[in-house]
Amino acid sequence: MYWVWDPRLTTTLLGTLIFVGYLVLHGSAGAGESEKRFSSAMAVMGACVMPVIHYSVRLWRGQHPTVITSAGGGISPEMKTALGVAFLAFTLLAAALLWLRTRIALGEARVEALRTEAVTHGLLDEEAI
Repeated sequence: MYWVWDPRLTTTLLGTLIFVGYLVLHGSAGAGESEKRFSSAMAVMGACVMPVIHYSVRLWRGQHPTVITSAGGGISPEMKTALGVAFLAFTLLAAALLWLRTRIALGEARVEALRTEAVTHGLLDEEAI
């Protein structure tokens, strides 16, 4: 089956389409005032859809398992360990990528400072920049 009309899947698709529409409108070249205003309205509408996505499992009882709460949920103890390991791994990956991006930005700033200094000392032509 290509698509199951599960409430969470359908509301997530709706949110994704709103987000893509927002990105297209916001990033369009030559966007006028009306396009920017409409994209802002789409962003607010997308934010309003998020609680609907979250509560769709409880309200419409789809195929999704029970939501994980403090009282438990539909997840087995083995999967709790897997979930914790995956969460830790992705958190460490995000931190490493952020650290690398910061290093790249600092390196680019240092190269630009060195280029500016070389131009001021006459070691490099301004056209080379």
